[in-house]
Amino acid sequence: MDYKTEAEPKAYADGVPVFCAHDKIVDVATLVPNPKNPNQHPDAQIQLLGRIIRQTGWRQPITVSKRSGFIVKGSEQPREVFEGIFE
Repeated sequence: MDYKTEAEPKAYADGVPVFCAHDKIVDVATLVPNPKNPNQHPDAQIQLLGRIIRQTGWRQPITVSKRSGFIVKGSEQPREVFEGIFE
């Protein structure tokens, strides 16, 4: 995939451009998935998402609950980072 954009990233996260609005950027290793989240994604889908993020940058923020500290939106996004797809 040879993706080009004229949009300016708002920030960078581990060298990957961040285009979405965000309050802060944190180390994905500190993110905690919600253990009660019923949504599961096949490995092939996660790997594809990792490739897309590397090519196009972060386009959707990951939302973390201030009360629980769990990821409440975007739970599939840090998984590919944990699995080393970005390495």
